[in-house]
Amino acid sequence: KAQEARSRTMLGVDQEDWLADTLVASTHAWKFIVQTTQVSPAAIKTPFGKVRYPDGWDAFPAARERLLSAIGQPRVQDVVLLGGDVHRHVAANLRLIPKDPQSAIVASEIVTSSMTSKGLSEFLTTWMVRQNPDTLHCRSDQRGYVLLDVTDQQLVAEFRATAHPVRPESRSHVQARFAIDRGRPGLRRL
Repeated sequence: KAQEARSRTMLGVDQEDWLADTLVASTHAWKFIVQTTQVSPAAIKTPFGKVRYPDGWDAFPAARERLLSAIGQPRVQDVVLLGGDVHRHVAANLRLIPKDPQSAIVASEIVTSSMTSKGLSEFLTTWMVRQNPDTLHCRSDQRGYVLLDVTDQQLVAEFRATAHPVRPESRSHVQARFAIDRGRPGLRRL
């Protein structure tokens, strides 16, 4: 069973290998990995056991380890993972070993909320953030999008949201802003 868990993959073996090779070979200032969910840990420990989204990276820890190891290579810098489809805004640092404060931060993650679909309750969101210290921002009570301003030296992510997306008079506001400086992995709150 342990061997089966190690071989499970989110991307498929061929795509994992292609991504690792492409990251090492890339000469681009920024390397964006766009995928459909949240890479950073989001599982919640409860008195009844760990609760995790079965289609997310938490259910594929060996695949996440392989992905972060590929990103953590010395020649791979300035990687930003972009995700969605988890119905919450998330800004998180990605460590080579998730949840280990002694482990190096190798990339940053920006996840955009859904536009209209509701997210987790604030109770569960707060619980999730408390158990995952590298999650710097997480809001599932509002809907919106993330605006990225990318230059050669910096990326700024502006989380835009509204509490009432279906109301005609609803207006979006800036929920949070973070910067990533080129050559320094990790997010910085603005």
